[in-house]
Amino acid sequence: MNKTITTGMMFVMMMLVGCASKDNSFAELNKELLSDKPVAIYTVPATSIYLPDRWMEQTVLKDFPFIATITPFDFQGKFHESFYDEVKISWKAVSLDKVDWDTLAKNSNFYDIIYIESSIGITEAGPMVGDFMANIAKAYNISPSKIESLKQWIEKGGILWSEAGLRASRFETFYPYGGINDAKTLALFSKDHGTIFGLSVRDRILKSMSVDMVNYESVNINLKGAPSATQLVGVSHVMFQPTSFIESYPIIQSNPLLIDSAGTSYAGYGTLGKGLIVTTVPTIYWHADDDGELYRWKLLSWVLQRKGNVDAKFLENPKPKR
Repeated sequence: MNKTITTGMMFVMMMLVGCASKDNSFAELNKELLSDKPVAIYTVPATSIYLPDRWMEQTVLKDFPFIATITPFDFQGKFHESFYDEVKISWKAVSLDKVDWDTLAKNSNFYDIIYIESSIGITEAGPMVGDFMANIAKAYNISPSKIESLKQWIEKGGILWSEAGLRASRFETFYPYGGINDAKTLALFSKDHGTIFGLSVRDRILKSMSVDMVNYESVNINLKGAPSATQLVGVSHVMFQPTSFIESYPIIQSNPLLIDSAGTSYAGYGTLGKGLIVTTVPTIYWHADDDGELYRWKLLSWVLQRKGNVDAKFLENPKPKR
């Protein structure tokens, strides 16, 4: 009995001590919070803590490149800072689906370049027809009158830059029993477009290698500047890697820009009135060990010089960072 009473009294005493200790802790905490203490405030922007100062100064890279299927978040350019300091190129470019058509009709110099930036699914573009712009109009829901306005803008000196093509996955067509029918999918690309605004093109159809019934492996295509493309001197290794099962790109044939080891053209241009139409596969540009960035800088500089941009000066032999 006495043992039980003693144990109970000890428990009560411990609770009281604990409560007192807890009250003291709260009191000390309140005192700490209410006391005046100096607080350091830093005015240094957070971006300067983890980004190099030179990157903040390379504003010329802000809009470069204006077209690509993949845009890396941390693209900083492969060349030495002196190259970007001396680049004086300026331009105004817009994607085809964001064109201000009313302004374009009033001022043909409002844009330097209108571009088509990515491939479209063959089911979105509809059956392949003679002129590629008909497929583009369907995919982008652009009226025939606006496509005609685009043509007239080019004829007045505008530049249309296209990296667009048609693509298909392995799940576009099936056998009656449900199996994937690659042959039927490939047949969707059997017809050449023939033209872009009347300029002769050839479709570059690229098929990935099948791994199994579902998966496939993309192929890497190495390209270089065509011998006749003097505006691309020094461009010797540009990589293109299709990402879909089948892709097709209409390339203007009259003036080749990029070719593979067999001499097949993967980029080319043609004139329409006073303007230019440039067609190219969407090459990779962010690898430091190839000439993808150099290719785009040189091509961009050249088309703007053709348009009369006297500031489109380009360093012939920029030094890489490493």
